Amino acid sequence: MVEETNQLQNQEIPAGAVIAAGAGVGTLFGAGDWVAPWNGKLAHVSTISGLGFFQQSIGSTALFARLSGTVVEVGNGSHIVIEGSATSIRCAYGAGGTSFGRVVNVSDSAGLEDCADDEDGMCIVVVADTVSMDWIDALPPEHIAAVVAPSMSLDKPPQSRKPARNGESRDGQPRIPTVLTEGVCSARMPPALPWIFRKPEGQMASVVAASTPGEAEVILMGGDIATSAKRPEAMRIAAGPDMGVQVYRGESEALYRRNGAGVLGRIVDLYREEGGRTQIVADNLERLA
Repeated sequence: MVEETNQLQNQEIPAGAVIAAGAGVGTLFGAGDWVAPWNGKLAHVSTISGLGFFQQSIGSTALFARLSGTVVEVGNGSHIVIEGSATSIRCAYGAGGTSFGRVVNVSDSAGLEDCADDEDGMCIVVVADTVSMDWIDALPPEHIAAVVAPSMSLDKPPQSRKPARNGESRDGQPRIPTVLTEGVCSARMPPALPWIFRKPEGQMASVVAASTPGEAEVILMGGDIATSAKRPEAMRIAAGPDMGVQVYRGESEALYRRNGAGVLGRIVDLYREEGGRTQIVADNLERLA
């Protein structure tokens, strides 16, 4: 048996193949054949004892890094953690799961032609205007990884046009992961957001389309978007009747005033992007750039 196994040493052996045949009835260790339990090779066979050591072949799986940086943790057979720089944009609503793709800004369906011809992978479509569920359903899911839009009309909230699978809700999930930066309403993106999305045009990004409040986001690879010294920091109103309006901080000092519930809050003086001024509770502001 040693001579036979020596011939197989360091040769790839498929799972289920007979490595060595049994010696017959009445032997010390039985008469069963030695069958390879998995793909591998004989790493060593002793010419003295006849013992052989079978080593499993483990194929390496290529991992595509979504973020440039440093690997700080390797999970055993599950994941790796990369520490790097990225810009996170919180969204009001999401549904459909997590996806990755190349950022493409479009104004209408004509801009989707590049996605159909893209050989590098899927596209994350960013639209600055309100979209409809019919428009999203018409997108080719084999080319579109996710949709980022400001809002969607209330008459057709995000829901599935495909049958629900086991474990899903009755409405199921959207065909394409979708996040709304402003919410289920009718609103445009604040002017700073399209500018932020245009900067990483063509680069990889991640969309977390979670319906849990505060968890939906778009992660753009790269550092924070710096604000020009000539242009003040852009913010948007995140709650109230002026939700989604882009504003800049005024020159006056913050005031303190009680709201309708009697809670004392810090009121800030702001300039609207489209003109005019307003005052709002500081906690209802979100930094854009």
